[in-house]
Amino acid sequence: MKATILLFGVTGDLSKKKIIPSLYHLLLDKKIKDFAVIGIARREMTINEILDASKPYIKKVFKKEVWHQLEQKFSYYRSDVENPEMFVKLREVVHQVEKSHNLPGNRLFYLATFPEHFD
Repeated sequence: MKATILLFGVTGDLSKKKIIPSLYHLLLDKKIKDFAVIGIARREMTINEILDASKPYIKKVFKKEVWHQLEQKFSYYRSDVENPEMFVKLREVVHQVEKSHNLPGNRLFYLATFPEHFD
């Protein structure tokens, strides 16, 4: 399945310890290939800083070429989800990422954030 994964709270522990390592393992095992991840959070960070924080949680053999594939699939959008205007700008980012990765618009929204941020 080709999909865009929007990962809200990408700089948090759940993403760092579970979600990013799981994506790495799925790539390693050739279970996924046509996807992109847009990480969304408030912190000022780079994609490499976000991904590097997950390296200690990789359970299987670490392969640089698989890690590089994961880096190529990631984008980061810094914003505060409590600002409604961020969603308008996020839509533009999503369209741009989907175009660059040749993705059809299937989207998975993962809310790795506090429940009070969303109704």
